[in-house]
Amino acid sequence: MSKTFVREKAPSSTDVVSARLDRIAQTVLKEEQAVGLLRRLATDDDFRRRYECDPSDALLHFGLPRAMIEALPAANLVPVKLADKSHFLAALNQLFDRTVQVFLCQQPPQFQFGNGKLTRLGDAS
Repeated sequence: MSKTFVREKAPSSTDVVSARLDRIAQTVLKEEQAVGLLRRLATDDDFRRRYECDPSDALLHFGLPRAMIEALPAANLVPVKLADKSHFLAALNQLFDRTVQVFLCQQPPQFQFGNGKLTRLGDAS
């Protein structure tokens, strides 16, 4: 009696990329979560100690969903020595600077009406 072997089809590169993107999407913090996490890492010594000993426990205690934490690569959840608090404060400041820059760039055009003519403020008459 002969045996028949069925070779499973290997996932396509598109399937692999799609699965990787899905996994990444599960681990993206909302801006308010990122700000809160950076703030805690920049100021809260007890939280920093907890994070250094057990990052997944610290993130769970911080309030991230368990599914999000479990979707992180295992290498990101091992005990770690954190950088100095000043580095996290600098990252927080950069985040605020970026937010302020985006906000300032979103000014709608302003118009004035004069003599029945519509002109953009700042344009020569």
